[in-house]
Amino acid sequence: MSVRQRRSESLKVQQKVQARRREIYAAAAELFSTQGYRAASMRELAAALGMSKASLYHYVQSKEELLTLLYTEVIAENTAIMQAVIDLGLSAAETLREVLVQRVLYTITRQRLLRVFYEEELELPPAVSGPMRQEREHYEQTLLSVVQRGLDEGVLTSPVSAQMTANILLGAVNWTYRWYKAGGPLRAREFAEGVADTAMGGIVSPSTLTADLVKG
Repeated sequence: MSVRQRRSESLKVQQKVQARRREIYAAAAELFSTQGYRAASMRELAAALGMSKASLYHYVQSKEELLTLLYTEVIAENTAIMQAVIDLGLSAAETLREVLVQRVLYTITRQRLLRVFYEEELELPPAVSGPMRQEREHYEQTLLSVVQRGLDEGVLTSPVSAQMTANILLGAVNWTYRWYKAGGPLRAREFAEGVADTAMGGIVSPSTLTADLVKG
């Protein structure tokens, strides 16, 4: 076998392992969200995946590691999404709106995972709960900076502080994991935009709403 063939085979193996890991993460999110983290077992997870418990441990060492990986995934993906929106160079109001839209889209397409993220935080191992909290706070501080920019530029207005405004907005979009039901009259993007616009309705100045958000 040539060097190129060996590399090709190695890549295929890596891709297969990564695909299997994604299946495990999805199944874990499903199990933890329906049964609760404490009640769920690795044996049940292995059975749901159609594999032996020993085979499961080949991919992940423990239930605690799985929970940590799920949290890491949510924070990393949402941080990357928000940064991608910021990099578009939109106005503060448009940036904030799109960040909220993307947050809702992420939440409603991964409801099981987000249920685990919000409801099982206290189950994180002590060694990782601190770093996870710091990463989450970094995301929130980045959003706060967008809100503050909008307030400073006068395109946003709020009777409360920038921090409280950011918290209110995040609370509104994050809670959709509890009540969103697929199959409604709105498509996912339309639904996400509706949530974002409703959440921002009280802070977008009338001139901004006309000139910046309602184009065409």
